Amino acid sequence: MKNKYSIIISGAGPAGISCAIKLKKQNIPVLVIDKAKFPRNKLCGGMFTNKSYELFYDLLDGDVIINKAIVDESNTFSIFDKYSKVAKSKETNINFKIINREVFDNELVEYYKSIGGSIEENVFIKSISDKEVMLSNGECIGFDKLIISEGAVSRSRTLLGINYNMLGFCLETEVDYENLKQAYKTKDISILFNIIEYGYAWIFPYNNKCKIGFGNRYNKKIDYKKKFIDFIQNVSNAQIERISIKGSFIPFGDTLDYKNDNIYLIGDSGGFVDPIYGEGIYFAGKTGSLLADCIINNLDYYNEVKKLKSIIYGGYKKQKLLFNKTISKLFFAIIKNKSNFLKFYADNMIQQYNYDYSDLIKLGVDYEKHKNMVD
Repeated sequence: MKNKYSIIISGAGPAGISCAIKLKKQNIPVLVIDKAKFPRNKLCGGMFTNKSYELFYDLLDGDVIINKAIVDESNTFSIFDKYSKVAKSKETNINFKIINREVFDNELVEYYKSIGGSIEENVFIKSISDKEVMLSNGECIGFDKLIISEGAVSRSRTLLGINYNMLGFCLETEVDYENLKQAYKTKDISILFNIIEYGYAWIFPYNNKCKIGFGNRYNKKIDYKKKFIDFIQNVSNAQIERISIKGSFIPFGDTLDYKNDNIYLIGDSGGFVDPIYGEGIYFAGKTGSLLADCIINNLDYYNEVKKLKSIIYGGYKKQKLLFNKTISKLFFAIIKNKSNFLKFYADNMIQQYNYDYSDLIKLGVDYEKHKNMVD
């Protein structure tokens, strides 16, 4: 007789493990599988917003694991129009945290194991049939519910015939802090617009190094590696032949409407990524945690996840507008010398979703009402 679990979760990143931890704490039989062996490298800028901090703090009963993964912090961020600085925020009320994803993901897996969680590494799903999966190691395992959290390029999603309408991508590398050109040698979170269409570039502090990357909608006709090398050379003196450039696909604000009573897609596999910032860790943890709550309390996940989808769709509709060169020039003119506004925006829209993308006008109005109280 083949093994059977109430829940099989394919993918041990933050989405899958968040779900598994909550289910395991309720003594629901769950098996996690992952194609990799942990610890494993993970391409990620590492931005860890306050909403992510609060979510994982609650999930993990404290900040011990989070603190192990934090490599740097910043309380200011700068906006650039291409390579010219336009504005810099005042010190934010909430620090931007930068984490090492390899450490963070591995610590989550170890925490799951420490509470008795079952996991099989170095295996993946080869086929999916009615309430059972065949794994690459030859095992056939039955399930009541299958949860797919394999990332944007998901083998299981392909097996189910589910494709994205749109994919984004990012390229990233690490450069020694001392190799940054003087204009970028700062501990600010630096965001550079008009480096790449419908996206942005970033320079994040990373202890004695920095993370340099960019991302946008994917167009196979564009030589992104060449563009990225040009970007690296414009902001640093790093020797290109000595650095490692890594790339990854990400969903670009195109959440899937796939519905199935027994199979669920969470995190990147479900398209849950902020289409403006590319933030995925929060949505990974949130969808995994939310799905676990729905399973435990017998709630309709597809109904409960509507609010998250509305955030993403709101940003998705504004992508072209916000990344339009003419609009961005107007935006730069408005924010110039308005460091208080940038602080207000960071604390209320980046660190927390206190406003929906459809409420950006309200955000501006509220700032004007309270700007004298923004220290």
